[in-house]
Amino acid sequence: MPPPGQGLSEEARAGLARLNERLASVGTHSYKNAPVAAGGPFPVVLYSHGYWAGMNQGTVLMEELASHGYVVASIGHPFETNGVTKPDGRVVRFDPRNPEFMLRGRERQEGLPVERAVVETSDPAKLDALFRELARVRPKMQESLAIWAADIVFAIDKFEEMGRESERFRDRLDLGRVGVVGHSFGGAASGQAALTDRRIAAGINMDGLQAGDMVDRAVEVPFVFMHHDNRGAANPTPNVNLFRRAKGPAWLLVIEGSGHYNFSDFSLPVLSEVAPLPEGALGAIDGRRFVEILDAIVVAFFDAYLRNGETAVLDGVFERYPEIDVLRNTQAEVRPQR
Repeated sequence: MPPPGQGLSEEARAGLARLNERLASVGTHSYKNAPVAAGGPFPVVLYSHGYWAGMNQGTVLMEELASHGYVVASIGHPFETNGVTKPDGRVVRFDPRNPEFMLRGRERQEGLPVERAVVETSDPAKLDALFRELARVRPKMQESLAIWAADIVFAIDKFEEMGRESERFRDRLDLGRVGVVGHSFGGAASGQAALTDRRIAAGINMDGLQAGDMVDRAVEVPFVFMHHDNRGAANPTPNVNLFRRAKGPAWLLVIEGSGHYNFSDFSLPVLSEVAPLPEGALGAIDGRRFVEILDAIVVAFFDAYLRNGETAVLDGVFERYPEIDVLRNTQAEVRPQR
């Protein structure tokens, strides 16, 4: 979503103003400079936002993870997020009219026929060829993906530094148990980072086309590929080839009635009622129900592979919510982290 007033129609600006007013009235369970809970060390989960979205788009999910004993952090990817908050509290907005951002936008338009073709075929060989063709026609996308994955790796480095040097976090962070989760392009970045950094023990891509190296290099850590409900497509799960080739336990999930933006806080009626979202961005599923389902999946998955090894709890989530369509790849298992 662009910064207020930049490149928007009068109607869109009015909608954005209503959204900002609503956001100001929404309470959270997050506090500045809160003390670290007793106990630990705690596993760490890093969240990566969607393209040109905001660092706060997954607040509900992050609070849910924190309430279950995770140290969580949202990563802002400068110049490709609508803004970041600096340590002194300043909010720095990024201009979507900058040349590199506009170049990426033109490239995306040119690559749309290839993206559409991905959901129009279920032939595995054709899918692989289309993924490689998308990388060829969108080199700037590949460049951005590498940068975003490097941002995730940099954040892990900083957590290691904090664990050594910060009195507040010393002995409280378990960097042997790092998870990554992201939405849309942030989901693809999470998958790319899981290929490149051995400290990442488990990952989730929430409705992002998994660009990058995974078409040629199988993911080896436990991984979940989530997709919105696109049952009318010949291939409603674009990442199915990557799921099938995974070398660790992997899941391919579709949540019935969901849309792409349901995988963010816009699923909540308090935001979706006033947000200027694209048509079809949210599915028919009740937004609060979707949030409940998503929270349950993510917490159970990370509990299984970053905490206690109880994979049966994740199976229980799938049984409890009939809206979840599940495929599981168990060709290779790995020992859950403890």
